[in-house]
Amino acid sequence: MKKGLKTIIAGILIFLTAVALSVTLLVSSFSEMIKSSGANQFLIPGSNKLKVEEAGRYYLWNDYQTIFKGESYSFSSKIPNGLKFEFIDNNGNLLPFISSTSSTSNTGSSNKQSIGYVDIASPTEIEILVNGECSPRVFSFTPFNIFEIVGKVFAGIGGMMIGGFIGIGLCVWGGFKMHESSKKA
Repeated sequence: MKKGLKTIIAGILIFLTAVALSVTLLVSSFSEMIKSSGANQFLIPGSNKLKVEEAGRYYLWNDYQTIFKGESYSFSSKIPNGLKFEFIDNNGNLLPFISSTSSTSNTGSSNKQSIGYVDIASPTEIEILVNGECSPRVFSFTPFNIFEIVGKVFAGIGGMMIGGFIGIGLCVWGGFKMHESSKKA
């Protein structure tokens, strides 16, 4: 085997592995984002009980354009006046609801606008009550995990760049070694 060929092969393998792992990480991040976009949907006015598995910040969303249980819903991104929001944990405690309409999410054919959030200290069962006069609308309740998703995206891009540079560097070094050995022969 020519001198430097192993180095070139190692460089190619590192490069391809970095690209494959990075693409896998990016695809899983985006599929996680799309999967969570329709999670914990429910109709308002009314209530919804659900289990919260992890502590953290959870957002209430106005899913103003979506398909829920086979039926399409399309409304304004603004919520109707006079809606009242209550979040009650399994101990009967009323959780503070903080208004925050600064986030939007658009995935596929679904669009949603944040309404606000609650901070949940530990795993619990929660009841969400939304009361007021309006036609049926779809709301959803999801954890705030944007930093986790963005972190995975940057890790994927960074890993691809580092692995790419190492792989290309090894290929160049291997080529140089082959060139030097051919000069000596």
